[in-house]
Amino acid sequence: MKTRLGRLLTAAAAALVMAVSPFAGVKTSAFTYTAIHGTTTTFNKYLVLDDSAQVPNVTFDFTIAAGTAVPSSNGTMEVLTGVMTPTAPTVTSATFAAGNDTVSYTDWNDDTKTFKTSDASAKQMNVIDVLTANDFTGVTFPEPGIYRYVVSETAGSAKGIGYTTDKLIIDVYVTDKNDGTHTLQIDDVDGYVISRISASGSAASITTGTDLGSDEYSSAEKATGLTNTYTTHNLVVGKAVSGNQASRDKYFEFTVTVDNLNTGDKFTVSLADDSNAATVVDGKADAAPTKTAATTYDTMSNPIEVSVASGTSFTQKFYLQHGQYIAIRGLPEGAAYTVTEDAEDYKQTANATIGAVEFNSGTYSDTDKNITGTLNTDAKVGFTNTRNGTVPTGIVLSVVPAVIIFALALAALIVIAVRRKRAE
Repeated sequence: MKTRLGRLLTAAAAALVMAVSPFAGVKTSAFTYTAIHGTTTTFNKYLVLDDSAQVPNVTFDFTIAAGTAVPSSNGTMEVLTGVMTPTAPTVTSATFAAGNDTVSYTDWNDDTKTFKTSDASAKQMNVIDVLTANDFTGVTFPEPGIYRYVVSETAGSAKGIGYTTDKLIIDVYVTDKNDGTHTLQIDDVDGYVISRISASGSAASITTGTDLGSDEYSSAEKATGLTNTYTTHNLVVGKAVSGNQASRDKYFEFTVTVDNLNTGDKFTVSLADDSNAATVVDGKADAAPTKTAATTYDTMSNPIEVSVASGTSFTQKFYLQHGQYIAIRGLPEGAAYTVTEDAEDYKQTANATIGAVEFNSGTYSDTDKNITGTLNTDAKVGFTNTRNGTVPTGIVLSVVPAVIIFALALAALIVIAVRRKRAE
């Protein structure tokens, strides 16, 4: 009898375990909480660019996903998987526009992608940022806890832009108001804790504090946002002439075409009045060239800015005389350029030397009479035009015999005249 009863109890216990086990991972509470909807929070989107570049036209998009739960460890609070219902949270895009102002930072570090004033190797760069909103208003949080989300950037195709593989971890701290009503709350500021992990990092390494986001939340790298870089280079075009018939004050027409750009981008052109110390090579051209008799162009002017009105390229004419050059600054890495010059009746050769500056970048085509290249670094492109004149020879030689004959005849006449005089 006892044996039979023991077997029945054992079977009942096993059945109970099997019945309970499916719910083993579900959080339970002694109270029934009034669910709360999320709110919104923001992070910054930084775009770092060189001092010589203008802000490009570019939009950054993001995705947000539920993070993986992390159990409590060493006294830290557990992390719950982010709630995605009834409506998943969203992240707004970050849009930068050509012409946006930049703020200069002297402590930007390319390697760490951070601002560190104590780092002597940091470069001086410009940085611009926009706020990106994270909307959790469609999410319903049922219990107190720390709910984790992961924000990732979507790689785009904007020219010169380095898209980041870093991710932001957003932990939403949902707490009990502790007023006896079993009502939940999310602090608009401290309720959202944002951290950053690198591409090789793990969200699980971002631990929580023991006091809901207090200073004990120190093992994580708190972050204000994500950072991208805009890599640019300068295209410098120069002019030199040589030869005894070359005009040093004549202007030559250059046609510069640059492709593989972003629609709407703007680029500064350095001329003689440029005083930007950050410019790799300051321009020396005239903004309004003075027309000379030797110039065949009716309208001449050098712009101080060029832009991509539509498509992915621009074509611009420039006018340079001997010893002058212009610098088109802040072109995105990978931009392709073609520089053509109307040499008129001068003999054209690639490359030029102006002062101590060598203009020998790109590939010269003797057929097309142009220089082409791709900007993976600053490029200096130039032409040297030669015009020599030769003084005709042989005129003196053809006159000498006649002069000699004339001299001999004159001498003979003199001799005859003298003899006749004596004979008389």
